[in-house]
Amino acid sequence: MFIEIKGLCFRYPKAPKAVIEDFSLTIEQGEVICILGESGGGKSTVLRLVAGLEVPSKGRIRINDITMVDESVFVQPEKRGVGMVFQDYALFPHMTVAENIRFGLNKMSNKEKDHRITQMLDLVSLGDYKKRYPYELSGGQQQRVAIARTLAPKPSLLLLDEPFSNLDAHLRGKIREEIKIILRQTNITVIFVTHDEEDAKSMADRVVILKEGKIIDIADPKLVC
Repeated sequence: MFIEIKGLCFRYPKAPKAVIEDFSLTIEQGEVICILGESGGGKSTVLRLVAGLEVPSKGRIRINDITMVDESVFVQPEKRGVGMVFQDYALFPHMTVAENIRFGLNKMSNKEKDHRITQMLDLVSLGDYKKRYPYELSGGQQQRVAIARTLAPKPSLLLLDEPFSNLDAHLRGKIREEIKIILRQTNITVIFVTHDEEDAKSMADRVVILKEGKIIDIADPKLVC
């Protein structure tokens, strides 16, 4: 297995009860996992725990045989090799598309950075948009830039928080297919969260159904209804 999450628990300060309770899941390399559930059910909190943006009160997370967190270990987010695309994409408005992608490429030479930017622009079919600013792009294009920026440093795991929630309804299906193709081409392991069953059915290899912080089922996406 590539990812092992075991007995994960988390409670926000002053919250009356835990947001995540005894969450356990194993994921294979290259698998696309959807966490499906209602708003407020703990989906995004799971992503934040995996990314290292929150610290669990209990449990263990291992990625590629390395313990990221348990009762005695906590690996900082920047050292986990995890990329996360937030719901609002979080692009830098004062930077062009190319500059946004370049932002996380600190350990490369300028030549390597330029090559990687070109690779990412080709991957997301935005080669003609590298000099544009986020406000000049559609929602779907902004999303592709956010994914390109996150994939550029070659993370081992990609986390997507409600990746299609900001898109117009008539564009969702088209953009889902585009993103699905991009992710399959990279063969990266993915965890994404959504409250939309169609997102789960069209994107995931397996669907984890979460309710009030607890896994109630792990299903084939074709059987989700």
